[in-house]
Amino acid sequence: MAIVGDLMRSVSLMQYYPQHETLEEVARDFNPNWTTAVEMLTDDVYIGAENWNNLFCLRRNKAATSEEIRCRLDNIGEFHLGEMCNKFMSGSLVMPVSSNSTTSSRRA
Repeated sequence: MAIVGDLMRSVSLMQYYPQHETLEEVARDFNPNWTTAVEMLTDDVYIGAENWNNLFCLRRNKAATSEEIRCRLDNIGEFHLGEMCNKFMSGSLVMPVSSNSTTSSRRA
């Protein structure tokens, strides 16, 4: 699976078929987002940025009973960042806690 961001068509989830050397659209976001960045968070959850300085999260519903619902990426969250985003990078906002670190308490 590959996630594709398009400036005019928002976000599409693509499947590659090596035997035919083709890409086929499996699901897409039907909202008119002018996507500037997109990234897979999990197999079914994706994050995107658009040109109005917003972030949005999409989810694929693989368990849906109808093909119409399975081929749609549902918007599950939005956030106004206030700045243009054109790339997502993995990381953390906090330092990882090592397993051998000790904590001490001080008494006054």
